[in-house]
Amino acid sequence: MKKELYCGFDYAKFNKIRDILDMEGISHKYKIVDSSNRTELVMAGLRSLHSNMAKQYYIFVSDKDFEKAVCLIKKL
Repeated sequence: MKKELYCGFDYAKFNKIRDILDMEGISHKYKIVDSSNRTELVMAGLRSLHSNMAKQYYIFVSDKDFEKAVCLIKKL
């Protein structure tokens, strides 16, 4: 099983977390959701959607590594 460690719009934080996990040897997977081309955003009147919120970043780690990973990124 995997657990979601991070979900957010901050690309720099996403990369910092991945770097920490790599340095600690914690296996992880990630997903990037790009919503910049979704027509429903324009139709909903969200044309002013800030460009740094166009992509949402997710990082997942295994159940066994979750607690350690949470402790490692707590201060970010």
